[in-house]
Amino acid sequence: MDEHIATITRCMDQVLTGREISREEAETLFAAGKEEPFFLMAAADKIRKTFCGDQMRFCSDVNARSGRCTENCKFCAQSGWYHTGVKEYPLRSPEDLLREAMSIRSSSVSPSPKIPPEQTSSPACWMRRMCASFSS
Repeated sequence: MDEHIATITRCMDQVLTGREISREEAETLFAAGKEEPFFLMAAADKIRKTFCGDQMRFCSDVNARSGRCTENCKFCAQSGWYHTGVKEYPLRSPEDLLREAMSIRSSSVSPSPKIPPEQTSSPACWMRRMCASFSS
């Protein structure tokens, strides 16, 4: 068996048995993936299917403000350090956020399964947790 395929298989088997891979193993896996990208994708898919199955959820985040972030993250469109073209607006009012939360709540969207059901009934909860999941 090819050395790269063996590396990918070994790491996949390790993860499938619930063990983490070390940083050194991750670096070796990265290099192996460059040589055998389709085999790496197939291994990642097997791990995904084992732990997550074939269902997916979509999460919708609502910004309380947009742009003008004080952090200097070069990859982020929200950074105030760069002209990214993102629509900028200041911190939205609690009333506006609550209105949007209630709109989400009244739609066919269900709250994230990470939130216990007893914590999803109050508008305040919906305002704190604007994450909504769509089950497929």
